[in-house]
Amino acid sequence: MTSPNVGATAQSVSDKLDGIGATGPLSYREVDQLAPMAIFGLASGAPYPEAPSQTTTSVLDVTTTLGKIHTATYQASDGNTYNEFDALMTILEWVLAQKKAAG
Repeated sequence: MTSPNVGATAQSVSDKLDGIGATGPLSYREVDQLAPMAIFGLASGAPYPEAPSQTTTSVLDVTTTLGKIHTATYQASDGNTYNEFDALMTILEWVLAQKKAAG
């Protein structure tokens, strides 16, 4: 079996990472990043003002953006600051407490 990397060049690798095919950007790789979102409709604008509605096909852009999202923190109404993991574990502990209370 021949390696799929035979004949790869720096440009072909770069094109793959950028989501570019022989005819241009790959439509199935297109991602609308950092689109405005609202938490239960309370937010008044885009949470990431540096690039609202930025569309890209680049896997590197998407990875960097996911890093920003997954490491973001949020100050909740209780005054505590939570990250994604904190929030998920807080929900888990609440569910487990409800289960234990129900017997």
